[in-house]
Amino acid sequence: MEKQIISKFKELPKLKITWWVFGFFVYLILGIIAYMIMRTIPLNQNIYPDIYDMKIEGVSRLLKIVMIEIITSIPVFILGIIAYRKGERSWILWLGFIPAIFINLFLILGILYSLISLLF
Repeated sequence: MEKQIISKFKELPKLKITWWVFGFFVYLILGIIAYMIMRTIPLNQNIYPDIYDMKIEGVSRLLKIVMIEIITSIPVFILGIIAYRKGERSWILWLGFIPAIFINLFLILGILYSLISLLF
């Protein structure tokens, strides 16, 4: 049974699910940019911060960015699979779907690496 392709790469998407994939992608990018801009504004007027505080703040900032990417990439990945199976092939689908594939791939590889490192 051959799948019916409802939109080609150069066309706009025909399904609302594809627009949701694009919306989550935009949310992902804007959330990361807004968070990075927010972190450049000094909230603390301490001119000479302790080195230990800088390490904790840097790890915390990285952890928040990674959590934003993970939380938004999982629904993008699921909705992208649904749209692809329904025959959607537009560039807007791929714009949101490919980064979600890589983020989820690295997430799975990170989980597997941590599980393997616990065993050995």
